[in-house]
Amino acid sequence: MSFRPIGIGALGMLLLCVGCGGGSSSGSPPPSPPPPTSSTLKISTATLPDALQAAPYTTTLQATGGKGSLTWSAVGVFPSGIGLDATGKVSGTPAIYGNYGLSVQVQDSSAPVQTATTIVGLKIIQKMKFVTTGQLIDANRNIPYYFPVFVYGGVTPFTFTLNGGSIPPGMQFSADGQLTGITTEEGTFHFSVKVTDSGSPQQTATADYILKVDNILTVVTPIQLPYALQNHPYSTKLTAINGTPPYTWGPFGALPQWITLDSATGTITGTPSLVGAEPTGLTVTDSSSPPQTANFYGYVQVYGILTVDSVTIPPIQINSYSVVKLPVSGGVPPLGSSIISGSAPPGMTITFQPGIDEIWLVGAPRSLGPFTFGLRVQDSASPNQIAQGNVTVDVVPLAPIIKTGVLPDGIVGKPYSWGLAAVQGTPPYSWSISSGALPNGLLLDSTGLIHGSPTAGVQTQFIVLLTDSGAPAQTVSSTLTIQIHAIALGRNDSIATATPLTNGSFSATISPYSDPSTNKADGDYYRLTANPGSTVSVDVFAERLSPPSPLDPVIEILNSAGTPFATCKDPASAYLSPPLVADPNPFDCNNSCINDDDPGTGTTDSSLSFQVPGAGGGAALTFYLHVLDFRGDARPDMQYQLQIQGAN
Repeated sequence: MSFRPIGIGALGMLLLCVGCGGGSSSGSPPPSPPPPTSSTLKISTATLPDALQAAPYTTTLQATGGKGSLTWSAVGVFPSGIGLDATGKVSGTPAIYGNYGLSVQVQDSSAPVQTATTIVGLKIIQKMKFVTTGQLIDANRNIPYYFPVFVYGGVTPFTFTLNGGSIPPGMQFSADGQLTGITTEEGTFHFSVKVTDSGSPQQTATADYILKVDNILTVVTPIQLPYALQNHPYSTKLTAINGTPPYTWGPFGALPQWITLDSATGTITGTPSLVGAEPTGLTVTDSSSPPQTANFYGYVQVYGILTVDSVTIPPIQINSYSVVKLPVSGGVPPLGSSIISGSAPPGMTITFQPGIDEIWLVGAPRSLGPFTFGLRVQDSASPNQIAQGNVTVDVVPLAPIIKTGVLPDGIVGKPYSWGLAAVQGTPPYSWSISSGALPNGLLLDSTGLIHGSPTAGVQTQFIVLLTDSGAPAQTVSSTLTIQIHAIALGRNDSIATATPLTNGSFSATISPYSDPSTNKADGDYYRLTANPGSTVSVDVFAERLSPPSPLDPVIEILNSAGTPFATCKDPASAYLSPPLVADPNPFDCNNSCINDDDPGTGTTDSSLSFQVPGAGGGAALTFYLHVLDFRGDARPDMQYQLQIQGAN
């Protein structure tokens, strides 16, 4: 067999093909190797199992990742009785219950060393114990008994069971730890109770008890004896048990005068004459040797005879919530009531008020009255007492209210007219003065109109009385003040004859022009002064008077030459009419000082605010207010109200 030597070129190709694999001729790269497993050290235990106070405990912390052996250590303080070793074992006997956060650390053996730290939760459950053990409160034969068993610690809910011994016949012990029942057997009983909680791990505890059942003489009648009725015969019997019959009854202290006691049966009888709670003390003695004695302290509630009076109760106001006690007395509560004729005011009902044992008429009446209804009342006596009567109630309008609080000022010699205003009650109203007096020259008529021409400057205070037309009539009064200014009259139909005014509210009538043949509008001029930089507000009311005036007032702010100033503003943000357009500068005094009708108010009244030219601190400026009629046909009887603010 012969061998053929391999040339260098062929060897090179062979070497190149080593590791080519069986892939295609395209030369694709080999797949990536899987990522290495993470070796980051982490503590995986977040919460330890619950531990029991005073019971041995052990568990082990867990960690992931890291390399080599792990070493554990405590970073913070552990609960008393619990420790951590290097292997991660938490163990010991916890002394104090509660919720804890254990700060722990673990290190591996890598280079460099990895360390992980965390806080692990641990709950130590309080050791379960009985609150009461040993001798229980004595029980009495033939008397209901109740005793609850309590524990502290552990995890609720608890389950109680009898764990040995016996309880008195006729009594029961429930799973929730209650000993109840009635026994007729006298003696001493020993028994044990076991309790199991719902925790994990579960706890149990036991306790031993002693219960003595005696035969002590006892009065079992409730301290509140059956009720009695005034002037009605009464009888009830007290009851005693245990001891040795027969029993002998006697008074313990002084009995109410109306009570007679049967000493052999314990029966009390009599006829009470007074209403109220009658205290009653009795004593009972048995036939044992030595005899036993028991005392009783109670009372008899004496109720009166049920009556319903026929009455007319005071008027109540319509739509006002009212509470009216109806004329019902006596009876054994609770009381029932019904309307057997007529009707109560719509919106009101009849109701019994427990605790105070009264019958009330309550609600807000919606209709004017009077209303009469028959009221029937029945009590809870056996047999029932029944009484009835008629009740009349008048629903009246709401009490009138005088709305006028401030009267406008007047001027000596000038006509004055102002109507007083009121609401509610029953119109029409009648007005009068009950105290004080109006200024000379003024009168108050029965319709509430103050009118006339004052003759002297004065300020007076008086009390006005309003009487409405209701049946019965309702009255209300109010104290009012009127100021009359002693301003020189003369003519004020020109700047030269202008009337000087200051701040206040004034009643006036339009003045005729001096020369009617000139066809000039009638008007009034007033002289005012104010400090530079200040703002003076002027309001003229005619349509809003009571009654309204036919005057359609126009007002101007003028200088001494009769030329309007140009530093006023309208009283509303809408300043063109029609249409109403929003004022782009509603707070600037940039309008002409003339106004006919306040925009946006729906009235013919007029207002202006005048900004006094000049800087503050200068001499006061004199200017003039002109009031005229828009139509040019004003008459001297056309009234208006003038209000001025901001002047000197």
